[in-house]
Parts: sequence; structure tokens; C-alpha cells
Amino acid sequence: PITESINCFYACVASSDLDCKQFDFTSAFTSTPVNDEYICLRSPPEFREWQYPDGSKHNTPTHNGQRSAEIYKNLRKWVYGMGPAMLKYSERFRETRKRVGLIDDAHDPCLSHLYSPKLDEKGKQIRSADGSDEYHELHVIHWVDDILLGSSPRNPHYDKFVAAMHKGWKVTGGGDAG
Repeated sequence: PITESINCFYACVASSDLDCKQFDFTSAFTSTPVNDEYICLRSPPEFREWQYPDGSKHNTPTHNGQRSAEIYKNLRKWVYGMGPAMLKYSERFRETRKRVGLIDDAHDPCLSHLYSPKLDEKGKQIRSADGSDEYHELHVIHWVDDILLGSSPRNPHYDKFVAAMHKGWKVTGGGDAG
């Protein structure tokens, strides 16, 4: 995120007296599936030997009669350092934010907001389906796999977003950002 976005995030949190929580995806890229591509990796030569429990090493089992054959593995998840890995992770995280109702900032896609209930064009509050008038804010800023959430207390959107993060990734944190 750009400096102005970080300042905007903290201004929203401070001006509305929101709770600020920190999260981290421990496996951001390696939890993102390779859906529409077929990618194979060749195993390095060190993996062409098999070490038995007694410590002896032997060539890997034969493949079509060839001893110590090169082994290829089809990837099901992206790996750190692969070109499209960051793009695929970003697309997946954007879809998660969108499903919860967060809207990306027009100037920086690393900053997202959700205001609920919504206001109509005259500024009048649109009542929620259950008739409640409770107002909630959720602000999200992220840098690769590090996330800050600014949320009003007892915010159902916060709970929904955190549940969506835990469903799709291994997530740590959730404590106060300090």
C-alpha cells in the first residue's frame, strides 16, 4: 500500500474509534490452488535416490525400465517465487473481500472498506433486512500476506470476513495491532 492509504486506514480507525486487529497468512501462496493450469516440476537429482531405514541409499524405483529416472510432480498449489503465484493469491484474496461486501479503494487496491447499513443518495439510512439501525464499519489494508482490520465492536461483517480468511488460508494473529 502507498503511504496515503496507510494514513487513510489509521485515520478511519482513529476517527471512528474502531478496534484494530492484525492478521497474517502463514501460507498465502501455497494455499492458493492451481486451477486452470497444468504445471510440472522436475525433482532435483538428490531426490532420485531412496534412503532406506537402515541408512542405505538406492536408486529410485524404475520407471519404464530406466533406473534413477527423473521424477516430475504436478503442482496443485502455487509455490513462493513462481511468477503467477502473487497474482493468483491476490485475485483469490480480492474475491474473498468482495464476497464479504468489502469495496476496494479507487486509488489503492490494498485498501478496502465496508459501511453498513448503507445510506441512500439523500444520506438517509437504509434499514437492514432485520430492521436494525446499527451502524458498522470495516476497513482492511493488506501488504502481501499481512493484514490490518479496523472494525466497529460487535460487527457481523468482521466475523464473516475473519471466518472467510480462516476458511481459505492458514491464518495467525487476531490480536490488537500495536
